[in-house]
Amino acid sequence: MLGPRNSPAQHSVSVSEKKVADEVAGIVQRVREQNRLPKLARIDDRQVWEDACSRAKMGSSPRGQRYGATGDKVGTLSVLWYSTLSPGQSQPELMQFAKGPDAEYKQPHRFSVGVCFDSKDGNAQAKYWIEVRMYMGTIKSFFYRAVWD
Repeated sequence: MLGPRNSPAQHSVSVSEKKVADEVAGIVQRVREQNRLPKLARIDDRQVWEDACSRAKMGSSPRGQRYGATGDKVGTLSVLWYSTLSPGQSQPELMQFAKGPDAEYKQPHRFSVGVCFDSKDGNAQAKYWIEVRMYMGTIKSFFYRAVWD
């Protein structure tokens, strides 16, 4: 079962999912601070939550990432997704991702975290599907949209 509803598009975010998202966001900010990187503004992007639930529903690859401006969401620079039984623990992929992309890519200014709790398999332990996106700054996103739309 994906949260209180069955469709990812209708998924309402639970208190535990919000708590996990806050923990993941805290890890991102701590890693950036420890590495003397600029602080990122956290934004709420409903699509990130829905994409995490879509991955859970489809049984997608439990880990992956993509760098470079993507066409799925204007202003997106990079995306990381993973599933875990222990969402409060720092994942190596998340810690590396939080440091930002290589110098060849544009540096992020904002980020968003989406979490979907998946307990559909009665025999397996429930998993959290987590997606983290990093974005261009607001003004660059606006001009990017104006040029490409």
